[in-house]
Amino acid sequence: MIEWIITSSGLIVAIILLRFLFRKKISRRLQYALWIPVLLRLLLPFTFGESALSIMNWTELQKSNAITHISNPSNMPEYLPGQPLNDATHAQNETRTQTNGKIDTGKTLGPTFTIGKVLSVAWMLGSCVIGLLFIGVNTAFYMKLRRSRKPYLASLSEMKDTEVNYINNCRRPLYVTEEIISPCLFGFPYPSIYLTPKAVSTEVKTEYIITHELCHLKNGDHMWSVLRGICLVIWWWNPLVWISAVLSQIDSELACDEASIKHIGENSRFSYGRTLIDMIAVRRTIGGLMGTATTMVSGKQNMKERINMIVKKPKTYISAVIAVLIITIICVGCTFTGAEKHVSPDDTETGIVMEGVDVPGDVLEAAKLEVEQLFKIYCEDYPHYGYVDWRIENLNYSYTYEDLDGMRLVIYQMNYELLSKSPENVVLAGGMYITEDNWVMPNYRNCTYLIFRQDGDTLKFLNSMMENDCTPGTELFTDDLRRILSRIENYEHSSFSEYSVFVDGKYLVLGVYDGDFPWGYSLTEISREKWDSDGFRNINKVICDDLIVTYMQASEEGRWSVTYIATTSPKIMTYRGITCGMSETELKNAYGDDLVYSEMYADDNNPVAEYDYVYGYAPARDNTCNHIAFLIKDGVICGIEIKNLIDGRLFQ
Repeated sequence: MIEWIITSSGLIVAIILLRFLFRKKISRRLQYALWIPVLLRLLLPFTFGESALSIMNWTELQKSNAITHISNPSNMPEYLPGQPLNDATHAQNETRTQTNGKIDTGKTLGPTFTIGKVLSVAWMLGSCVIGLLFIGVNTAFYMKLRRSRKPYLASLSEMKDTEVNYINNCRRPLYVTEEIISPCLFGFPYPSIYLTPKAVSTEVKTEYIITHELCHLKNGDHMWSVLRGICLVIWWWNPLVWISAVLSQIDSELACDEASIKHIGENSRFSYGRTLIDMIAVRRTIGGLMGTATTMVSGKQNMKERINMIVKKPKTYISAVIAVLIITIICVGCTFTGAEKHVSPDDTETGIVMEGVDVPGDVLEAAKLEVEQLFKIYCEDYPHYGYVDWRIENLNYSYTYEDLDGMRLVIYQMNYELLSKSPENVVLAGGMYITEDNWVMPNYRNCTYLIFRQDGDTLKFLNSMMENDCTPGTELFTDDLRRILSRIENYEHSSFSEYSVFVDGKYLVLGVYDGDFPWGYSLTEISREKWDSDGFRNINKVICDDLIVTYMQASEEGRWSVTYIATTSPKIMTYRGITCGMSETELKNAYGDDLVYSEMYADDNNPVAEYDYVYGYAPARDNTCNHIAFLIKDGVICGIEIKNLIDGRLFQ
């Protein structure tokens, strides 16, 4: 946002200076055209790439001189402990486990309302007010014209022998009204010409005025006036934009005068000037800037400038035109591009661990790698925030899952911050905050959790997760944790499988089990079917309270291979936490683009429930014959079937 303000304001100043220096040496139409890049810069909130010409390079240099870069400072030594997970640490951890992972958050934050946020709200509110004024002024003007206008009976076709038809033979509806103080072109996108009774008093006056308004039409001034009004709505607080609106409106009339004289002929120059003096109303109002009509309303000074241009016939200098074009191109390059990024050796030496962080070395190293990765992501996603360094502000043990699906998981809670060299560009949202020395928390405070699996004294980092509405140990956190773990590739745990359901505190998977059903699960058998098939023997289909399981004899005696699991119960969930009764939206959030939609589900068995359509999960990367079918009825999951087809795949 700051970049947009600086570049647009700089371009306006440059164009105003160019206009002043070359106003008597270039054509009025070229002078008017100089406002085109200003209009584009005011309406486009972004820059095009990076450039050494950009004026933002100068502002970045000034800011870099004002900010002391902190990277491994001597007064804030990096803490690199390497102690193992000993008994003392474990005892301390057990104490914290009893508090359900709640820890002291440390320093308190200041007010969340910053000056930047207040100014942004004021900007938007002001734009709403000015926008309503813009719409109201033009709507009221249109209604006044609509009530009072009368068609002008004289057709332009009667003037076919005059120069006026040179303008692309452009004919627009002509009206006469007494409710306006001067003739004008008004309407978007299809404008009409409105004349005063005085303007149609003589044929010569009518011809000159229509010629003038048709020149406005050819220049597209009815569209430019709308865009000029939009710029005022957006930039209502910037006086430079109001000045540019006034000057561009003046240049619009000067360009039209120049074009009109060219059309009607040099011999009619003075006659046109007298008509202009007779028609122009000497008045200037804010409503005139907000209005989109090309009315002949002018101040005394501007009136004098227009008459001088008509009488003196200013000369155009080719050298001046070339100079203006070159300078304008340079100005566009300086204001339509962003600051050039410079990478120095210091920029690669990032990362601070605050004093007082006391965790095992494996945990600290994992935290540093995780924050370094997040730092790179935020730098790419928000380059205008100017992140230059990161620090781990807080890292504490939070909770231990003694047995989560056969694993011992240790959770650490972390708070990290990123140093911004462009704090004025940072837009705070959610739980974000920024400190007085420009350190930004880009997420919710103390809501980043690091997940480790403990094997003896070794902690293996699995993943990180962000939770701002629950804590480790709670049901919600645990469900989210399982979803996170299910997405980890090459996850080394015998019970892990996408093709499984959570039963009796552990997962039942499509796989091989020792011994007969129910393999240690608390499942109550209701009925059973047995049969043999070509190439397969001892196939069993067991119906229990909440699910159906089909398994058969494996290649080794005494081992059984589960090939089919189905359920309609909301108590049984897949590895990603999906159960029957959940919505189609929740399903898509969990499985994303890996789902395949199908109206028919080709299965040898009867489906576990009636359905409208099916979503199948069987990504090619799994390289198996397994799939999950989610049966949907009225937008809700009514059945889940997990199956190994053995010799083929569905949902490809």
